Amino acid sequence: MATVSEPSSGPLKVVHGSPVQGAAVASEAEKLTGKVDVASEADVALGGYDCVSYYAPGASSPVLGVPEHEVTTYNVVQGDVRYRFASADNAEAFKKSPKKFLASYGGYCACGVAKSLLLHADPLAFSVCCGDQDNQKLCMFCCDKAKQSWEADFEKKRADADANWPKLAKGEPNAEATTCCAECGCCNAAKRCDAAKSCDPKPVA
Repeated sequence: MATVSEPSSGPLKVVHGSPVQGAAVASEAEKLTGKVDVASEADVALGGYDCVSYYAPGASSPVLGVPEHEVTTYNVVQGDVRYRFASADNAEAFKKSPKKFLASYGGYCACGVAKSLLLHADPLAFSVCCGDQDNQKLCMFCCDKAKQSWEADFEKKRADADANWPKLAKGEPNAEATTCCAECGCCNAAKRCDAAKSCDPKPVA
């Protein structure tokens, strides 16, 4: 949790809607869990898909969660972030060990993070990788071509993404999310284009 200075030191300040006295100081680990990919504060993470279901043996697609199995998490960058689960068992598994199931890089496109960009992910474009079952991590992508590009050069792209994420996670400059067609050119013009933007995608190198 974020630490707060001594009660007698300083005026009351509002931190994510709660009054505290003094200045809240987040650890580096907390800052790295920030910037979860949600369209707005009112939306749920991963488009409402159950993050535990991605890890089911042989899973080829995730399962949508339901409102009655919703869990609210908190991070120092965004405040409350909501996740939905398909069952009470999955919700309980998440509450016991959230870090085990949370998507890497806040659920943003991992290929975009490797390019120092935050790109909204498609919850159906994903990969669960990195070692044995206890060390697997969920990576999301803005489209299937981005996923293929990531998997084709996994070690380098993961190293680049790991290096870029600390800046992006904290909401520093150039950390506003966009759709993939408008920025990284990794998917065809017909998919996920913003209606307000013109798309002139270039193929992935």
